[in-house]
Amino acid sequence: MTAPQQASAIWEASAAAGASSPAALTLTDTLAHGGVDPVRVGLALAVCLALGVAAIFFLRRRLLAQGGAGLGAARTSAKRLAVVETTRLNARATLYLVDYDGRTVLLVADAGGVKPLDAQSKTLLEPAA
Repeated sequence: MTAPQQASAIWEASAAAGASSPAALTLTDTLAHGGVDPVRVGLALAVCLALGVAAIFFLRRRLLAQGGAGLGAARTSAKRLAVVETTRLNARATLYLVDYDGRTVLLVADAGGVKPLDAQSKTLLEPAA
């Protein structure tokens, strides 16, 4: 039986039962006779949700195995940046002593932004002989 034949059969069945218009059809009649199986829809939804959850866990595990916190995170063997010391000067200004790639940098952060005050290299110059 084709879909138009099923629709006309439903119309005739509802007319015989006393329904005066197609709007009088219930949702159950539409689902049961219209070719949509609620169990099949529910199973399809469950499968899609399971696939989505599995993809999320796979991607999280893969990103963590690569050592990155997010997409495109670079892998480094050692930290290149470290805040050595912090000193609060007043309510609006703070001094930071930062090590960065073998350099020590003194920064001040205030209402105007962050400014470098001093920068030194950790490598000592050897005296000329």
